[in-house]
Amino acid sequence: MKKLLVLMTLALMISILSACQRHEHVLTVYIRPTQDSQRALAATKPLEEMLLEALKKEGLHYDRVHVRVGSSEHLIYESLKSGIADIGMLNFGEYLIDIAQDASFDTVVPLLISTRGAMNKNSPNPSDWNTLEQIIRDDRVQVHYQLGLMLAGPSPYGRMLADKINRNEPLTWDDWNQATVCVNSINRTSTIFIAHDLYRLYQRVVTDLDNYIVIDNAALRIASLAAGHCDVIQAPVITQARYADQWNDPNGFARPKSIYEETDVIYVSGRRLNDGILISKVNITNQAQTSIQNALLSIIQSEAGLDLFSMYSVGGFKVYEDGDFDDEIAVQQFMIAQGINSDD
Repeated sequence: MKKLLVLMTLALMISILSACQRHEHVLTVYIRPTQDSQRALAATKPLEEMLLEALKKEGLHYDRVHVRVGSSEHLIYESLKSGIADIGMLNFGEYLIDIAQDASFDTVVPLLISTRGAMNKNSPNPSDWNTLEQIIRDDRVQVHYQLGLMLAGPSPYGRMLADKINRNEPLTWDDWNQATVCVNSINRTSTIFIAHDLYRLYQRVVTDLDNYIVIDNAALRIASLAAGHCDVIQAPVITQARYADQWNDPNGFARPKSIYEETDVIYVSGRRLNDGILISKVNITNQAQTSIQNALLSIIQSEAGLDLFSMYSVGGFKVYEDGDFDDEIAVQQFMIAQGINSDD
């Protein structure tokens, strides 16, 4: 009888504990993957306590916040759609593909867009970039987008294209097609922006070029440009500043003139959004969305919050507004029409 009573007591305790666990109010946050996911998890682990406390100040109470690093952008997005994740920090690509296909889609909504220091040049006209002035980032001015460039190098054909741009003469399809053009992976969003513009201007895409070469690594692309193996490369906007010293270093590219004298911008992409914060509406009410938004904004405004997101080059957050996605929606609609799947 005593043994039976002990077993019944244990069963009751287990039942009570299970019920408590089932009703534990947990906010689940997925962070986008990086090359070092363990480091990313360790770096963002303090977000659990910081967000828990910030939400309490907003009147939103959770038992705990659970931060995970997703194994892929797609998995994070699917977790948001199903309600497994409540908050996701990731590239907007998956979200934009869905809304481009179905404007009524509303299970996952954008909340915040991350910001970074603005570049000291921002013109859509490529010749405006070619003034020999160093291109630098100013962290005092935060922007929610990034631009992509195509750089012409020191090869004779690269110089011919640069001269044409600097005379404000438009490039023809033949100009592009006769160049050796080195690009990132064809399915990367940055490359798709270029493909979209080529199609808009010439009804052609990157893969229609006779001499395009895929080089996934940005450092290898700039090295190939310096060596004359590529006439033109796809380049992040910070490329010239990042490789200015190595360009002339005898142990680097050993070029005779500065990178600003020997390379010129010949194309500037549309505005591609930085990473952002998305919310699942499966478990999060509209009122809770506002509280989460305010909590994250308060965190990023602190020094500890900036340190938390520094490995993702986040300098702040901007509240999402209608119209922020216009450029990217046009590109995503182009992708769907062309049957392209993004790798971002």
